Amino acid sequence: MKVYLVKRLFISFLTLLGVITLIFLVIRLVPGDPVAVLLGDYYSPEAGDALRQRLGLDRPLYVQYFTYLWNTLRGDFGTSYYTGRPVFQQLMRAFPYTAHLGIASLIFSLVIGVPAGVVAALNRNSWLDMVSMSISIAFISVPGFYLGVLLIQIFSLRFGMFPVTGVGDSQNLVSVLRHLALPSIALGAPTAAITARMTRSSVLEVLGEDYVRTARSKGLAERVVIVKHALRNAMVPIMAIVGLSIAMRFGGSVIIEVVFARSGIGWLLVASIFERDYIQVQLSVMFYACILVLVNILVDLSYAWLDPRIRYD
Repeated sequence: MKVYLVKRLFISFLTLLGVITLIFLVIRLVPGDPVAVLLGDYYSPEAGDALRQRLGLDRPLYVQYFTYLWNTLRGDFGTSYYTGRPVFQQLMRAFPYTAHLGIASLIFSLVIGVPAGVVAALNRNSWLDMVSMSISIAFISVPGFYLGVLLIQIFSLRFGMFPVTGVGDSQNLVSVLRHLALPSIALGAPTAAITARMTRSSVLEVLGEDYVRTARSKGLAERVVIVKHALRNAMVPIMAIVGLSIAMRFGGSVIIEVVFARSGIGWLLVASIFERDYIQVQLSVMFYACILVLVNILVDLSYAWLDPRIRYD
């Protein structure tokens, strides 16, 4: 296990290094000059040169890259071109709103997807199976941003049940939950559909195994057979989907946060791209990459807990 962790951590370091390098180069290929954006109507060649020198943008690209890489390794992520504040501070200010959305959508996808898949598997080829799988196909096919717009149109504008945009009052739990409901559904519905289909397939596969028939022959209650024997052994491929869904969730949260005007990391990233705030964009993307790498490692380790036959040598 220790050797496996060391290997994974080394590979993760190389992955993050590649992400840092790629985003450093890509963001500078985007049309637009951050100096011109910052100065706006006050731009002049003299003022532009002075600001470019102050920000370090006048140096060769490779010098900027190695300077940024060295500062990042030391934990110095720089200051925003646009606000002049530390970019890490701005990221941490936005992080809770993204975390709330990610956790709520994950809970929604698991609470809806796993039971729906189990019910569909236990009622194979019945009307429950066909209805649940048809609904799952529909939600997989609908883009998250379009579903979000539909939810706003129906539940916010027409019926007035939920707020249209914002994150709510952080001191009021009811306000936070009301602002969180629609975006979490929009972000979690496609993942719930994928989880339901994978759960159905996995449960159907293990229901035909000898240990399930043995458990039933012992007279165990059907609920115990399904939950303790069938579902736990079916969770390994489901966990793979959950890990992938977390990656999709963080990527999709950027669009959902823009649709619902939630001031999370996705909103901060989009605003930073328009403002050509290189430093903030680099840190935001690197943060997403760190989360995804960490989640993938945790999902891989969870396999051994779910299935004792799996060993990491």
